[in-house]
Amino acid sequence: MERIFQTLQSRLSIEKINLILGVLASRKVDNESCVKYNKRYHLPVDANGHPVYYHKDTCGTVIKAFNNDIYFCVNEKVYALELLPDHVSSPKNFDLANTSKVPKKHYIPPISHPWKQASSEHYCNKQLIGKKKIQLKEIKNHFT
Repeated sequence: MERIFQTLQSRLSIEKINLILGVLASRKVDNESCVKYNKRYHLPVDANGHPVYYHKDTCGTVIKAFNNDIYFCVNEKVYALELLPDHVSSPKNFDLANTSKVPKKHYIPPISHPWKQASSEHYCNKQLIGKKKIQLKEIKNHFT
């Protein structure tokens, strides 16, 4: 067994073993020439460290190597992926005051309004019926 492993190790470099044991995922380049992988944006970079730009919807394969390095393969060319910082909602140069939202006033129509009158009468009747029931119970308790 060791003999087979040694022959394979001598034929393949450690870099190729990392790529072979990696996880592959198909991705498309978005508008900003970036690739989204694991909810984060990455920019393809060539061997010299210069960013590589592709048109929108260019298909490629994201390779997560065994040692957790991330690569992007397009047209048989492999590029390293550089993690881009998360988007900030407002630039650091602007001093925007944090404005708290003022609660919106709700219009409550007066009780004399035709739409409100029926519901208010229904509520009052419920209250009167409830009071009458309580008074009846008190009277029964008083005589017993």
